[in-house]
Amino acid sequence: MSKLDDLIRRITETENALCKELEQEDLGFALDYGEINESLVKELCELIPNLSEAEQKEAIEFLKAYDEHINAQKEYIQTEQNRVKELYKSVKKRHNISDKYSQTKKNSF
Repeated sequence: MSKLDDLIRRITETENALCKELEQEDLGFALDYGEINESLVKELCELIPNLSEAEQKEAIEFLKAYDEHINAQKEYIQTEQNRVKELYKSVKKRHNISDKYSQTKKNSF
């Protein structure tokens, strides 16, 4: 197995582990996997000038696909963040109404 194939395999495995941790909402491990992947991608970028022309094309294609994947994840996370934000606002509004009702009830006695 070439160094390029090994790096691509490791990046893919680490990304899969990262996604699994995010699904389980374990942000600590997800952050660790993210840092590992960042290091592996950096290593791959440094390796590119030392590769054959065919391997360079393969590496660049992989990095472009990986970039698209990361951008899709960012969009998903932004959508989820907005959804949670709206949910929080809704719950907070209901709590404010409940608190006002309780306060009004206390003051009436």
